[in-house]
Amino acid sequence: MKNISILTLLLILSDQATKFLATKYLTISKNTGIAFGIAIPQTILITANIALLLVLIYFIQKELDLKKRFAQVLTAAVLAGGFSNLADRLYHGYVIDFIDVPYWPTFNLADIYITVGILLLIVFYGKLKNAK
Repeated sequence: MKNISILTLLLILSDQATKFLATKYLTISKNTGIAFGIAIPQTILITANIALLLVLIYFIQKELDLKKRFAQVLTAAVLAGGFSNLADRLYHGYVIDFIDVPYWPTFNLADIYITVGILLLIVFYGKLKNAK
C-alpha cells in the first residue's frame, strides 16, 4: 500500500498543479455537475463521491492482487483522480476543467486518471477472473 499511497499523492499533486496553472493562464470551466455538465446538488455529489471511493477501496483490497505493479499504478490513478476532484468540490464548490477538445466536454487530468484507470482495471480484473 505504501507505493500506491506515494503514487496517489504524486498524481493528486500533478492534477492540482495543472489546475492551478490553468486558472492563471488558460480559460477554465467550472464544473458544478457531473460528467457532461449534468446538474446535481453538491451535497449529493460529495456524498456519492466519497461513497464511490470507499467502495473502490474495498473492491481493490478484496479483489486485486496489489503485488502486481500494474494494479498498483491503476489503483493509484483512479484514487488520485477521485480524491483530487473531490478536493476541488470541497474547496471551490466545483471541479476545475481546462482541457478543451473539439466535440468533447472539457475535462482535467483527474478525469483522465479515473477513466483510463477504470477501463484498464476492468480489463485487468477480467483477465484475473478468466485465469482462475
